[in-house]
Amino acid sequence: MTLEVLGSALARLSRSGNRGYVLGAIATLGLGIGAVIVIAGLLCALLLAPLGMRDEDRVVHIAERKDGNGVVDFAVASGNFLAWQDLAFSLQSAAAFN
Repeated sequence: MTLEVLGSALARLSRSGNRGYVLGAIATLGLGIGAVIVIAGLLCALLLAPLGMRDEDRVVHIAERKDGNGVVDFAVASGNFLAWQDLAFSLQSAAAFN
């Protein structure tokens, strides 16, 4: 859609007495476009940004697995985590999150 077509469409709508409709449509489009831009910016900042730590290619996720009852990759028991933290010689450090 070119700018001339958009301008003529807005001019016709405003001349026909539908100014409230035109303002409502413009406000709705503005809010929608603004919301999409904000959400895209947040997703980019939260999901695509680097982790902010050195050697982030060495970060791993460790989880327990229990196949007997169909539960896969569930939370690690605190006792197991503490044992892994104390006994793991291949990890520089370990942290848990909830």
